[in-house]
Amino acid sequence: MNEQKKTNAGYFIRDRFRFDEFEIVLGEHQTQKDMYVTWECRMNRGKLPNYYWGHYFKSYPEAVIDYANRIKDKAQFILEVSKQNKELNDPGQFKKDTRKRMKERDELER
Repeated sequence: MNEQKKTNAGYFIRDRFRFDEFEIVLGEHQTQKDMYVTWECRMNRGKLPNYYWGHYFKSYPEAVIDYANRIKDKAQFILEVSKQNKELNDPGQFKKDTRKRMKERDELER
């Protein structure tokens, strides 16, 4: 399958790791001072992806380390929410709780 190259803000998306409707992405730009970036991305159905919380880097190794750490952090966050939902015995609540916690985290970081 020939997948179309994806870009955001002029950065070519080199790699992505998907968690349901969220992704962690690693981008590269050939002419920017900070050539590399990692973003979180929300895949909104029927809409364009929403990239946010960019971390910018001059070196590829630093960007890759950040990319790996962001994947690990997102996985830990999802696992924590999943465990809490199992305790509540309501697996259908997972997405609602994830969205709620993401919104709370967004508000704290602003």
